[in-house]
Amino acid sequence: MTVRCVASLVLGWALVGVGMVVTPLPIPLGIILLSLGLGLLVPCSRFARRLAVRLKRYVQSVLNQRT
Repeated sequence: MTVRCVASLVLGWALVGVGMVVTPLPIPLGIILLSLGLGLLVPCSRFARRLAVRLKRYVQSVLNQRT
């Protein structure tokens, strides 16, 4: 594992953690932090990659149901 991957994992999980804590606030900062954290985790984490694919499929199915 490279230093870049380790740094991405640490920063990504930190952003996900802070995003989860901040999500109940009335401003959408938590969702933004969760998205950024997941974006940092995707290249280096199989778990995050699978989660991103599942989220993408879910969003597409919801959008397809609305039309």
